[in-house]
Amino acid sequence: MLDEDAEQIPSATLALVEGGSDTDGGVGVDSSPFVGAGLPTDLGKRTAARCNVAFVSEQSPLVKRLKSEGEEYVEEDVESGLPNLLRHGFWTVLPVRTPPKKDSSAWLHAFAGRYALEYLPKLSPGMFFGSSVRFAAYADPTVVLNNLPKLLKTMDGPNDPSGHRTGSTALLLSTKHPKCDPSVRGSSCQWTRPPKNDSLQASVYNTIRVALRGQLLGGSLDPTLDTSFVIHALRHEDARLFRCDTYTEVAQWGASGDERSVEFMISLHDIWSKAVTHWNGQEAWWVQNEAKEGDSDNGTYMGILSSSDNQLVTQIVSSERFGITHLE
Repeated sequence: MLDEDAEQIPSATLALVEGGSDTDGGVGVDSSPFVGAGLPTDLGKRTAARCNVAFVSEQSPLVKRLKSEGEEYVEEDVESGLPNLLRHGFWTVLPVRTPPKKDSSAWLHAFAGRYALEYLPKLSPGMFFGSSVRFAAYADPTVVLNNLPKLLKTMDGPNDPSGHRTGSTALLLSTKHPKCDPSVRGSSCQWTRPPKNDSLQASVYNTIRVALRGQLLGGSLDPTLDTSFVIHALRHEDARLFRCDTYTEVAQWGASGDERSVEFMISLHDIWSKAVTHWNGQEAWWVQNEAKEGDSDNGTYMGILSSSDNQLVTQIVSSERFGITHLE
C-alpha cells in the first residue's frame, strides 16, 4: 500500500509504452504486464479495471490529483453497484483512509517496526477476493512484468521425476535482485547499521540456522529472496494456513522488511515437509525434481506442509528469466 507521500505509481505508465523494451523504457507491444492485457478492447478494459488494484492513501497527492483531474472507469453494468473507479495507467486506485504520520503508532503491531496492516494484502490476500479467484499477484510500484500469463501458468505446479503432476505451487517469488553486496571482500558498498528489530531478528534466525546445520535460507547480510513480486494460489486450505504463518511471523517482529521472515517460514515448512514425507517412507520428490531438471527455468522448489496427496510447494524463480523488471 502506498502512503500519503505517493505522487505516482512508476509501473503505471512505463508498462504501456508502445513499442518499448527493457532498454528504452517499456516492455514491448507483445508483452502482457497486467491482467486484461491482450484481451479485446471492451473485455480487456473491464477486466483490467476489476483485477489490477492499487491501495493508496486517500491523503496522497496521487489520489487528490486523480479525483480532481484523473481518468475514471465507469462500470457500464449499472446492476454491479460499483462506483466510478479512479484510474492510473492500468491500475485501479482504491483510496484508503490512513492515520496522519503523527498518529502512525496506532498502526504498529509490535516494537518500532513498520505497519503490520500494509503486509496483509501482500502476504495474506485471501479475504480481499471472491471464491472464484484462483490467484492473487502482488507487485511493488517499481516492478513491471513482461509476461504475467507465463507466471500464472507456472502456478499449475511441477511434475515429479516420473512425469506425473502430484503437486501445486502455492507461492511463487524470485531470488533477490542483484545489488551491491557489502559482504564481498573489496566491495565499495556503503553499509549502514540495521534497525534494532532487524538486528535481533537476524541474530535469532542465525542461531536457529546453526542449530539446523544451515538448513535455512539466508544467512548473509541481505536476504536472498525478493518479495517485491509474489503470486499466491488462493483455493488451497493448506496454502491459506501457510500464508497465515508467514504473515504472523512478519508482523510479530516489526522489522523494516518482510523478506527475512518469509525466508524463515518457507524454510521451516520445507524442513517439516521433508520430515513428514520421510516418516511416511517416501522421498521428497520436489527435491529430486530440482536435481533432475538441473539449471532449468523452473527454479527451486521448497515444500509446504500439506494435509493431502496434493503436495504444495514454494517456487523460487529467476527474475531475469521470467521477465520481472525492476525500475530502480
